Amino acid sequence: MSKHTIDAALQIDSSPDAVYAILTDHARLDAFMELSDSVLLRPGTPDPNGLGAERQVVINMFGWLPIRFTEDITLAEPPHEFHYLVSKARVMVGPVPLWSGVKHYGGQVKLAAVAGGCRAQWTSTIEVRVPLVGDSLGGIIKQEGERIFLSVLRQVKKRVEACQGTRVAPGVRP
Repeated sequence: MSKHTIDAALQIDSSPDAVYAILTDHARLDAFMELSDSVLLRPGTPDPNGLGAERQVVINMFGWLPIRFTEDITLAEPPHEFHYLVSKARVMVGPVPLWSGVKHYGGQVKLAAVAGGCRAQWTSTIEVRVPLVGDSLGGIIKQEGERIFLSVLRQVKKRVEACQGTRVAPGVRP
């Protein structure tokens, strides 16, 4: 079985501060289409969304398969970078969580200031531990993960760029 790195990047015409604020607002991540639930389980210190925070996110893989992730924030360097580690991942069938054979090696979001805004880079490395089909399934999950990451980054881009020149903060719903 081999590792697969999910990787998505996007130029966003806004400051790293605005983008970071949205991507680390754990209690409101469910505003994105692919995420059906997001809860801050344990606040970080000193920032509730920062280092040490634990969040639970439900992502709809392929648009129909809910997977519940419990993630720990392992590094927070606002407004340029945060890292997370999935401690649990379970496929959901109704309210019932099933076993998941995915090992997570870490994820990170990096925001680099560039002319006119920032470049957002989101990566996450996984290994699918399922005999015989793990590598193939890992490739499928990598492809779907990249679609989801890029979709979320595009939604962040739309939100922050729509707020440019207004008094509405990017993380606040008007």
